[in-house]
Amino acid sequence: MILSNVVRVWLPIDVCRRHYAACDALGLPNADVIQIGRETTNHVHGTVARDVRGLARGAGVTPWTVLVRLHELWERVWQGVV
Repeated sequence: MILSNVVRVWLPIDVCRRHYAACDALGLPNADVIQIGRETTNHVHGTVARDVRGLARGAGVTPWTVLVRLHELWERVWQGVV
């Protein structure tokens, strides 16, 4: 299981698959898995929002300028996922 990682370092997909297999082997109740997913999603969304604000501020534009290109980030994040 992955217990820590350097921020913004991409992990190989095989490492991620082994991580989730180990998590599945824990046999957590569905309610716990859903709660963990919610907390993770909230954290990721907050990180993206902070990054968008920082990029916009650094470029001297509004966050909307960055957000209209969010689909490009989405494609990059999910690149290679089967």
